Amino acid sequence: LIWLGTRKGISIYDTKTKKITNLEQYFKFKQIPKLDGYRIYSILEDYKGNVWVGTTNGLNRFNMNDLTVNSFKSVYTDTLSLFDNQIISLMGDKDGFIWIGTKAGLNRFDYKTNKFFRIGSPREGQFYAGKNKYYQISNSYVEEILEDYIDGSIWIGTASGLNRYDKRTGTFQYFTVKEGLPNETIYDLKQD
Repeated sequence: LIWLGTRKGISIYDTKTKKITNLEQYFKFKQIPKLDGYRIYSILEDYKGNVWVGTTNGLNRFNMNDLTVNSFKSVYTDTLSLFDNQIISLMGDKDGFIWIGTKAGLNRFDYKTNKFFRIGSPREGQFYAGKNKYYQISNSYVEEILEDYIDGSIWIGTASGLNRYDKRTGTFQYFTVKEGLPNETIYDLKQD
């Protein structure tokens, strides 16, 4: 199966029948959030077989085993919720965390606690950590996320350059036009 994210929800392409069907018609989920009319920006299958769908109106986790759906929204006063409801990018890392890029910041979902953590907010007003290392992401609009399979760091493409996040220290290193980028908007990342 191929999940297709569109401007009007999700469709499923069945590679055996060669047919495209609306998500609601293909699967018989117990309840399904209204996705029609919401742009689908990102789709990710995690290590548990769940399918995460990032939309312009929040994040949805489709449990393919019991056909249930969990919807997640930003709650401004809850620091253990999403930064924003506009989900731009999704990435699952080797430790089982789900990384979520929104138009207002970077989140990490932890299955053990079932909570979202906001990554890249300044620590007690601190911003600079020394030697081109910062406690805050360079731009809150997160276009793309990639885990470095060699050292485990997280690479983040933003509207203000490339960021390398060190999970051990909680710091970011910035790469901008000053370091050689042709411009500072990073839309996609791939490692070879």
